Amino acid sequence: MASLTSIYVKKEKIEELLALLSDNDKGIELTVSLRDSANEYGKNATLQVAQSKEDREKDIKPTVLGYGITFWSKDETPVFKSTKN
Repeated sequence: MASLTSIYVKKEKIEELLALLSDNDKGIELTVSLRDSANEYGKNATLQVAQSKEDREKDIKPTVLGYGITFWSKDETPVFKSTKN
C-alpha cells in the first residue's frame, strides 16, 4: 500500500505538543490513523500523540493534534477531495 496524506495542525496544538515534552525528551511518538471513510468534515486521517497500551486499556482519550485527507493512493486507501482546513 502506498498513499499520501495531508494533515493540518493548528499552532495551538503544536504549542500543546511542545508542553508535553520535558527537558530530557528528545522527541515524541505520534500515531497516524487512516480510515476507509471520511468523517462528517470530509477527513479520513487523524494525527495524535501515541498512547501506551495501559492508556488505551484505561480508555484515556488520546491527544489529537490534527485531521487531514488522503489525496493520493495506490489502490488500497480511498482518496478524498480536498476541503478547507
